[in-house]
Amino acid sequence: MDRAQFEDLMSSFYLMAQQNILRDGHLTPVVLVVKGDKTAVIVLEYQSDEEKAAAFARVNFVLRRLKPDAAINIAEAWMVKADTGKNIETVAPSDHPLRVECIIVAGMADFLSSLKLGEVIRDGNGKIADVKEQDLSYPGGSAYIKIFEGVFETQFSETAAA
Repeated sequence: MDRAQFEDLMSSFYLMAQQNILRDGHLTPVVLVVKGDKTAVIVLEYQSDEEKAAAFARVNFVLRRLKPDAAINIAEAWMVKADTGKNIETVAPSDHPLRVECIIVAGMADFLSSLKLGEVIRDGNGKIADVKEQDLSYPGGSAYIKIFEGVFETQFSETAAA
């Protein structure tokens, strides 16, 4: 899979996630496993950090067996915009007082990584009204891999600089 194919794949899954959250009001966290022209969906179910770690451990096991061309995590998350300038590196986004709700589509393939974020905008009644895309890339990979709970570290080669 070359960079253009990978970015097209990421864009199509981001659009799907955006449409789903606008329609349903939430996203079910999943890992999409891409091998050739086939895509498998692994639904992630967890209620605590321990269950989340266990779910990603199971994903890791599956990825080791399948050796996919790419793996993409889609979920709701929290982010803190860098322009707030307030402890964005020392406080987890989920605990930060200036956090904003977002959708995340994070993917990895050999020598490729991509992260797409969409800020969730709610109306006065709390209903999701829009998702404002913020496209980011992490060619170095360190902040990016943390999103995956380290699951993909052993699945794909170290990401190359863009």
